[in-house]
Amino acid sequence: MYYSNTFSAECRIEFVKAEPVQVLTGTVEPAQPVACLLSGAYDDCVKQRTATKRASDYHHGDLRKALLDLALAQIDQAGTNVVSLAALARELGVSQSAPYRHFGDKDQLLAAVASESFRIFIDALRKSTRGVTGKAATLAIAKAYIQFSTTRPGLYDLMFASGLVGAAAEDDTVKIAARESFGVLADALTLGPNRELRALRIWIGLHGTVMLNREGLLKPDYFKVSIDELVESILA
Repeated sequence: MYYSNTFSAECRIEFVKAEPVQVLTGTVEPAQPVACLLSGAYDDCVKQRTATKRASDYHHGDLRKALLDLALAQIDQAGTNVVSLAALARELGVSQSAPYRHFGDKDQLLAAVASESFRIFIDALRKSTRGVTGKAATLAIAKAYIQFSTTRPGLYDLMFASGLVGAAAEDDTVKIAARESFGVLADALTLGPNRELRALRIWIGLHGTVMLNREGLLKPDYFKVSIDELVESILA
């Protein structure tokens, strides 16, 4: 029995006996140990190389989106306290310094997540008004607002209870997104005097409802009114 091999970017191993030749081919890194292929762990070698390539792919333009998507998912599930750039780097299999090429610190990452959260929020508000106008559209937006706050509290808190929007510059993406979300509500109101003031009053009422309900202060034990009834009274 003998074998011949050429270990470069393309490896080829031939095992020759009296029977027909069996050929195994595969691609491994140039520095891959010869023993890895000769030990019967060929599949593991290829899997290891594939995993390494996937991690390195993030250095070619995908890492920012990967960081943003993962951070958003974590905040959606458990809030902002669970997020750190170091933990995200470990989760994505990149170096500890790699995330800082896209976000200078955690606050910059959170601002980007908040901007994306507003986009999701705006889409939900707009979808709620499809096919309806007037008071029905305003009620649909109000209900969509309450639903978003209760089903995605991590994102809602980041957007409306973290101080990020207030601290952002007027031309910052997150502040522009916040104003756009308010505009969706204002646009749903019928034309008339003080339209923006009416929209702001509704917005304040909805946010207050969300926060009081979260603290358990709107239970039937305290007030004989449902959330739906309260929302309708805010819109009146």
